[in-house]
Amino acid sequence: MKIGFIGTGTMGQPMLANLLKKGHAVVAYDVVEAALEGAVKRGAARAGSAAEAARASELVITMLPSSPHVEAAYLGAAGILEGFARGRLCVDMSTIDPAASRRVAEAAKKRGVRFIDAPVSGGVPRAEDGIGRGREDLQQPDRGRRRGGGERGVQNRRRIRC
Repeated sequence: MKIGFIGTGTMGQPMLANLLKKGHAVVAYDVVEAALEGAVKRGAARAGSAAEAARASELVITMLPSSPHVEAAYLGAAGILEGFARGRLCVDMSTIDPAASRRVAEAAKKRGVRFIDAPVSGGVPRAEDGIGRGREDLQQPDRGRRRGGGERGVQNRRRIRC
């Protein structure tokens, strides 16, 4: 599968590397040249904009640091929604404000693009291992075990593998 990957920084680099290891073709874009260069060194193709990466891909994954970054990547000039075909899927793995995700999802829907909000946690070590925690995992009981001395723990079902 050809995947557009927007946001190749601290979390995005190892996730992108795992996609390449699994044999996917990846077209990468980042506003930070050093991050983009790191993705290219790992084997990704370079895109000149988020729209260019989207146009060249069957699926787009975003891993960005904040709500404004996500909104700019999707809704801004040369953004993902400008370049992505109707019916295709975008997966935002950024941990951002849910209201921003809803705004992006609504704009995507108006353009006929599918959008999934799938934030991850666990930091770089989990990204390197290809194991993350999606929001749905954080809502599942952990069979009575407790972590951190607080409420019931969460179940890590290893759903995100990129």
